[in-house]
Amino acid sequence: MDKFLRFPGEHPVRRQITEQRIATAWIGKDVIWGGEMTGKTTNFGGYAQFHPATVQWLMPGGKIGWIRLVHFPPIDASADKHGIVISTTGDVEFRIFAPGISSARVSAHRWTLPGLAVRVATDSQSFKVQPGDQWVDVKYAGITRMTLTIKKAAH
Repeated sequence: MDKFLRFPGEHPVRRQITEQRIATAWIGKDVIWGGEMTGKTTNFGGYAQFHPATVQWLMPGGKIGWIRLVHFPPIDASADKHGIVISTTGDVEFRIFAPGISSARVSAHRWTLPGLAVRVATDSQSFKVQPGDQWVDVKYAGITRMTLTIKKAAH
């Protein structure tokens, strides 16, 4: 309860869920991210409520932005203090929700978001951005690995 009342400082989290599933996260003051290693056994075949990689951060002005991995094949995602490392074979899609986001600020290797910077390293065969209402969908085709290096940007 003490940790809920008083932030103890940035720290990692690692929790065994089942024999094959491990949740990992990095908890920061204004940004958190997490991943789940599934042993590449969890596959929902499309869109579901399971998001094996996610980021939430405090944007300038006090609103919360988020990134979710929304479409993926069997996957492993692991979070540490630098970001999220993803291992899979196939296509992945992220939804980035940030009021005021411009798809022009999202490229294959860098997402410059309100209050957050994400560097993307991947062996993707192609990249596509689809703008929405206060969000963008980001699709990478043919990946086997991806690293999201996450940094809180100055306001």
